[in-house]
Amino acid sequence: LGADAEEDGLAVPCRKARLRQPEALDRPIGSPPLETLAVGKTTATVITSDHTRPVPSRVTLPLLLERLGTARTVMVTSFIFALFMVLLAFISNSFAASLSYIGAMLVLTVTNVGRGIFSQESVGAEWRTHVASVFSIGLALGWATAAGIGGYLIANFGYTLLFFGGALLVATSSLLMWVYIRAAKRARVSETTAVPSS
Repeated sequence: LGADAEEDGLAVPCRKARLRQPEALDRPIGSPPLETLAVGKTTATVITSDHTRPVPSRVTLPLLLERLGTARTVMVTSFIFALFMVLLAFISNSFAASLSYIGAMLVLTVTNVGRGIFSQESVGAEWRTHVASVFSIGLALGWATAAGIGGYLIANFGYTLLFFGGALLVATSSLLMWVYIRAAKRARVSETTAVPSS
């Protein structure tokens, strides 16, 4: 997408290039636009590189999520992550389990970015710094808690309960997010269709 340019020896997002990015998505090379491909589809999977590769995911992924719908992206990738966790819980073959783990980590990369963007879109500009802080703290506390509880579960019950329990928690959070978004959408529709009293 032409997102990066050299400035003082460091790769930084190029402001001029950002103007070209929507055009690149509107007229991709050798493919119809994303919106055309999405017609009639209810789900989509986005796979992106993690932080170990020099790909400007922080620039490209928000553009894709904006086109697909950030909330839908978070829900779908969370559900796919839960499926990979279920596979990890019940597959005893080390090669298949390794593939499941790789898939889970790839999907988690997209989910985390999408969740961060969604949390920023959900509040006014004056609250975004606070939400970003709470999001980071919550993520760190979640991983720390999972490590402690995970150690106990592995020692006493093995890996199956750990991965299956994780899959249930992720699937439950996706379901709650879906319910919240449906309720918010209904509230917006009822607000716009309400007839003002005279």
